[in-house]
Amino acid sequence: MGYSHFAPDVLMTFLKNIVYYYVGFKLKLNTGEIGEILYVSPLNNYQPLIKVEGKVIDLSLDKRYSILEMV
Repeated sequence: MGYSHFAPDVLMTFLKNIVYYYVGFKLKLNTGEIGEILYVSPLNNYQPLIKVEGKVIDLSLDKRYSILEMV
């Protein structure tokens, strides 16, 4: 699979856009709280903007939080 079966430009486009599929997904944070993904930045797709109990947290700025798992 990988680069041997797919055109590299098609594969890279897919990989760049797959992260947007996760908007709306629920996740569990290291604090035990459950949050919802609001936005995934194309510049930092591993630290999305999330909503937890009415507050919005930017994981790229607030290092107190980390994602444990998707729920």
